[in-house]
Amino acid sequence: MKITIPDVNFSDLHLKRDSSTDGNIEFDWSLIEDICDASGIDISEFRNEDEDNVCHLIHQWYSEHRTRGGRPDPVMEDILVEEKLEEIFGSFSHKPGNT
Repeated sequence: MKITIPDVNFSDLHLKRDSSTDGNIEFDWSLIEDICDASGIDISEFRNEDEDNVCHLIHQWYSEHRTRGGRPDPVMEDILVEEKLEEIFGSFSHKPGNT
């Protein structure tokens, strides 16, 4: 699947953790819709299917963002650390950071 990111910044996603839950990730879905429109992809691929699809999209976008010199996003950096910990210690829930 070829993804086209329109002229938006990763920070426009407004990625954050919901402190009222176990740190669920929240973001501006309208940007995901814009990406789908620009890429000719049905939004249901990300909204209605496995949540890993949208997570993978956000990860790939962030990776490209950083490769192109984009500023670190504190929430995304926290998520990446959690993933590394899970690789080392196995899959279990880590208390999210304060971002």
